[in-house]
Amino acid sequence: MRTWVVFQLPLKHVTRWGYDNLALRGPRISPSSHSISSLNYQNGNFSIVKRDRVPILPYTHTLLSCYCHRFCTVIQLFEEMPQRHARKIHFELLVDYIKLCLKKPKIVTATVAHCAALKIGALAHLRTSTSLLTVYSKAGDFTSSKGLFDEIHNRDVIAWNAIVAASLENNCYRTAMDFLEKMINAQTGFDSTTLLLMVSASLHMKNFDQGRGIHCVSVKSGMLGDISLGNALIDMYAKCGDLSSSECMYEEVECKDVVSWNSIMRGSLYNSDPEKALYYFKRMSFSEETADIVSLSCAISASSSLGELALGQSIHGLGIKLGYKDSSHVSVANSLVSLYSQCEDIKAAETVFREIALKDIVSWNAMMEGFASNGKINEVFDLLVEMQIVGSFQPDIVTLTTILPLCAELMLFREGRAIHGFAIRRQMVSDHVMLLNSLIDMYSKCNLVEKAELLFNSTTKKDSVSWNAMISGYSQNRYSDKAQELFREMLRWGSNCSSSTVFASSFFLQLP
Repeated sequence: MRTWVVFQLPLKHVTRWGYDNLALRGPRISPSSHSISSLNYQNGNFSIVKRDRVPILPYTHTLLSCYCHRFCTVIQLFEEMPQRHARKIHFELLVDYIKLCLKKPKIVTATVAHCAALKIGALAHLRTSTSLLTVYSKAGDFTSSKGLFDEIHNRDVIAWNAIVAASLENNCYRTAMDFLEKMINAQTGFDSTTLLLMVSASLHMKNFDQGRGIHCVSVKSGMLGDISLGNALIDMYAKCGDLSSSECMYEEVECKDVVSWNSIMRGSLYNSDPEKALYYFKRMSFSEETADIVSLSCAISASSSLGELALGQSIHGLGIKLGYKDSSHVSVANSLVSLYSQCEDIKAAETVFREIALKDIVSWNAMMEGFASNGKINEVFDLLVEMQIVGSFQPDIVTLTTILPLCAELMLFREGRAIHGFAIRRQMVSDHVMLLNSLIDMYSKCNLVEKAELLFNSTTKKDSVSWNAMISGYSQNRYSDKAQELFREMLRWGSNCSSSTVFASSFFLQLP
């Protein structure tokens, strides 16, 4: 029996560069504060002060242009300026810099751009304020986005759309709906972008009725001609489980683009209808639109679900002609690995995997799942070690739930315990019931039912699989009394009794 070193944890030297040459100083603002009020500036409560100089790049105006392909920090920009007076900060320069911030948003760059805007009074310019709001949002500082929005007085539709988009971007869906309600009360009007954002918020909140209402408003306002709005409605209906309405919406879109086709194909797959996904892919091949990475991935996934190896190979050939190998996106290659693995052509799957230049964690997981499903146990563990050493990827939840069943079937207690320790250090166990269930099953099959019982009792996030795994564990280890007791307790808790539970309970009744 081979023993694998499951986890290689190489030491990495992490260096940190502090922004030593910039500070915000004032009676109510700390150096780490990112939200700066114009009132504080007017009262003289902060100032930009210079610290030790750092090496800088030669200053040119083109340094700020988006086409120069060189990003610099705001600290370097301000060090390059001869003086920090308002007359030296030109409005056009600031606008260019904010565009640069949008390309690579950081809180510190957004903060200093905000300071510069305050100095020259550029916050009165609505587009500048809106752009700064967006920079803060993309940098993850939603609090500053809201603070800046509150200071905008003459808000137009674009400003309202920006704060709603910022709310959605930071997963504040209820806040997004609140802003939309305020926007309606302010009677500033709305456009197709507003409706698009409302559809997105409804989708995230699983509010199907509200999504239907937005569809009605789109029809009445005559904005359904916006193809982005139509595509969003296709996606919304599909993800709410109404594939029929999604198809009707798709047929109503007059000028379909590749996103329209991809939306209906993904919607079909989401609703477990791979045949329909392939139907739309075939229709797309006869249209004027050319399949892209998403289209190919959907078609390959549908072929994989149906076990259509020949069709999948044809789509593989089409993808090569369209140049998917030259793309930095690896979704097509990952789908091909899964296709060949599920069709038991593991050599072809490994060939595709080895051809991927920039593998992501999904690539490694797909190949490991392929090896596992085809009985290549040694290769699974070898690939796990290779992923961490060569690929520099750490296992995620999918990796662990792929490896643990192998440890359970082969009774590899040491490897399973190492995975458990890794999951504890990464705080994965409490957040993922699927991982907990796999650990319970692994310990039970390794004849360590006490450890499985400890895991089962330590969590409140149990599902039917958790109960089934523990009952089966008791049964397999001949703890028939405990199995019966847990079965009765499950019924008292009101958990759904599945066929697996019945099978496990019938098993312990047959024990001598």
